[in-house]
This record gives sequence, structure tokens and C-alpha cells, in this order.
Amino acid sequence: MAQRRPLAAEPNYTILAERAAARLAKGRIAVNLHQYTVYSLEYSADVDLLTILFTEQPPTRSRGDVAQGIVYHYDGDTLVSVEIADILDVYTNAA
Repeated sequence: MAQRRPLAAEPNYTILAERAAARLAKGRIAVNLHQYTVYSLEYSADVDLLTILFTEQPPTRSRGDVAQGIVYHYDGDTLVSVEIADILDVYTNAA
């Protein structure tokens, strides 16, 4: 049986959280991520919020799905980003 290598003394938790959050987000958002090129992922650990940006273009309008904790941002009819709250269930499991 192969031995596991120990993790570095201080792993980059931001990268780990972004990768985990991206996987989780696929099941919660109502868009096909395969039709978009992800420009950037931003994870805010203090509020457990993942933002998936598809472009640098700022949004001109937004619509939200409060029950799912998701906000979709558009420039006209073009989706430019998605915000997903409580992506790692930090607050859901805190109670």
C-alpha cells in the first residue's frame, strides 16, 4: 500500500475552497456552466460566498433566487457572473 504524502505545513486553503466550491456550485445554479468560459472564481471565506465571473464586464441588472442563495448578474441579456451564498454550508451547519 502506498503511503500518503503529508500536506504542506500551510496548504493554500483559498485554492482548495475555490475548487470545492466550483464543484458544489454546478448542482445549484440554473445555467449550463459548460457553455461559458470561467474568467475568474472568487471565494470570500468570511461570508462563505462564491462568485463565478464569466467576463470583466460589469453587470447592468441582477436577479436572485433567494431560496437557493443565488444571484445572477447580467449585462443586457448576457450572463456575466453568478454569486452563490453559503456554498460550503458553513452557516447552514452552524446552527
